[in-house]
Amino acid sequence: RGEVYGARTSTLRAAVFMYSAVVFSILAFAWYNSTLLASIAFLALFAIMTMLPLFKAIMQPAGPLVGKSVKAGVLALILMNAAWAAAAGFVPLAFAIMLLLPFSLLLAKLFAVT
Repeated sequence: RGEVYGARTSTLRAAVFMYSAVVFSILAFAWYNSTLLASIAFLALFAIMTMLPLFKAIMQPAGPLVGKSVKAGVLALILMNAAWAAAAGFVPLAFAIMLLLPFSLLLAKLFAVT
Protein backbone atom coordinates (compact mmCIF):
# COMPACT_ATOMS: atom_id res chain seq x y z
CA ARG A 1 0.00 0.00 0.00
CA GLY A 2 2.93 2.31 -0.27
CA GLU A 3 4.34 2.22 3.27
CA VAL A 4 7.47 0.42 2.11
CA TYR A 5 8.34 3.41 -0.04
CA GLY A 6 8.38 5.69 2.99
CA ALA A 7 7.07 9.21 3.62
CA ARG A 8 3.88 8.11 5.47
CA THR A 9 4.05 7.66 9.22
CA SER A 10 0.35 7.22 10.00
CA THR A 11 0.51 3.45 9.49
CA LEU A 12 3.68 3.23 11.55
CA ARG A 13 2.08 5.18 14.38
CA ALA A 14 -0.93 2.85 14.26
CA ALA A 15 1.48 -0.08 14.55
CA VAL A 16 2.92 1.42 17.75
CA PHE A 17 -0.60 1.58 19.17
CA MET A 18 -1.38 -2.01 18.16
CA TYR A 19 1.90 -3.41 19.51
CA SER A 20 1.25 -1.56 22.77
CA ALA A 21 -2.24 -3.05 22.94
CA VAL A 22 -0.75 -6.53 22.52
CA VAL A 23 1.80 -5.93 25.29
CA PHE A 24 -0.86 -4.62 27.68
CA SER A 25 -3.18 -7.52 26.82
CA ILE A 26 -0.50 -10.05 27.65
CA LEU A 27 0.36 -8.14 30.83
CA ALA A 28 -3.28 -8.18 31.91
CA PHE A 29 -3.57 -11.90 31.16
CA ALA A 30 -0.37 -12.60 33.09
CA TRP A 31 -1.56 -10.50 36.03
CA TYR A 32 -4.87 -12.37 36.07
CA ASN A 33 -2.99 -15.71 36.07
CA SER A 34 -0.38 -14.54 38.63
CA THR A 35 2.42 -15.15 36.13
CA LEU A 36 3.44 -11.54 35.66
CA LEU A 37 7.04 -12.02 36.74
CA ALA A 38 7.64 -14.86 34.28
CA SER A 39 6.05 -12.94 31.42
CA ILE A 40 7.88 -9.64 31.79
CA ALA A 41 11.18 -10.87 30.34
CA PHE A 42 9.52 -12.23 27.21
CA LEU A 43 7.42 -9.08 26.83
CA ALA A 44 10.46 -6.86 27.21
CA LEU A 45 12.26 -8.76 24.43
CA PHE A 46 9.15 -8.54 22.25
CA ALA A 47 8.78 -4.81 22.85
CA ILE A 48 12.46 -4.12 22.16
CA MET A 49 12.47 -6.20 19.00
CA THR A 50 9.38 -4.49 17.59
CA MET A 51 9.58 -0.94 18.88
CA LEU A 52 13.22 -0.03 18.17
CA PRO A 53 13.00 -0.54 14.38
CA LEU A 54 9.53 0.97 14.38
CA PHE A 55 10.65 4.18 16.10
CA LYS A 56 13.61 4.44 13.72
CA ALA A 57 11.19 4.15 10.79
CA ILE A 58 8.91 6.80 12.28
CA MET A 59 11.82 9.22 12.76
CA GLN A 60 13.08 8.65 9.23
CA PRO A 61 10.32 7.10 7.09
CA ALA A 62 12.50 5.67 4.34
CA GLY A 63 11.67 2.44 2.53
CA PRO A 64 14.56 0.34 3.89
CA LEU A 65 13.81 1.32 7.50
CA VAL A 66 10.12 0.52 7.07
CA GLY A 67 11.10 -2.84 5.58
CA LYS A 68 13.34 -3.60 8.56
CA SER A 69 10.50 -2.68 10.88
CA VAL A 70 8.13 -5.06 9.10
CA LYS A 71 10.73 -7.83 9.20
CA ALA A 72 11.30 -7.28 12.94
CA GLY A 73 7.56 -7.34 13.56
CA VAL A 74 7.11 -10.63 11.75
CA LEU A 75 10.05 -12.29 13.53
CA ALA A 76 8.93 -10.90 16.89
CA LEU A 77 5.77 -12.98 16.62
CA ILE A 78 7.86 -15.83 18.01
CA LEU A 79 8.60 -13.78 21.12
CA MET A 80 4.95 -12.80 21.38
CA ASN A 81 3.97 -16.47 21.34
CA ALA A 82 6.57 -17.17 24.03
CA ALA A 83 5.14 -14.32 26.12
CA TRP A 84 1.63 -15.78 25.81
CA ALA A 85 2.93 -19.19 26.87
CA ALA A 86 4.68 -17.65 29.89
CA ALA A 87 1.57 -15.66 30.77
CA ALA A 88 -0.44 -18.89 30.71
CA GLY A 89 2.02 -20.44 33.14
CA PHE A 90 3.96 -22.61 30.71
CA VAL A 91 7.42 -21.12 31.21
CA PRO A 92 9.36 -24.18 29.95
CA LEU A 93 7.25 -24.10 26.79
CA ALA A 94 7.93 -20.36 26.47
CA PHE A 95 11.67 -21.05 26.48
CA ALA A 96 11.17 -23.82 23.89
CA ILE A 97 9.26 -21.40 21.67
CA MET A 98 11.97 -18.78 22.11
CA LEU A 99 14.55 -21.28 20.84
CA LEU A 100 12.89 -20.97 17.43
CA LEU A 101 14.03 -17.35 17.14
CA PRO A 102 17.71 -17.98 16.23
CA PHE A 103 16.63 -20.49 13.58
CA SER A 104 14.11 -17.99 12.21
CA LEU A 105 16.73 -15.24 12.10
CA LEU A 106 18.97 -17.51 10.03
CA LEU A 107 16.12 -18.34 7.67
CA ALA A 108 15.29 -14.63 7.40
CA LYS A 109 18.69 -14.07 5.82
CA LEU A 110 17.82 -16.54 3.07
CA PHE A 111 14.22 -15.50 2.38
CA ALA A 112 12.27 -12.25 2.23
CA VAL A 113 10.32 -11.74 5.45
CA THR A 114 7.12 -9.77 4.86
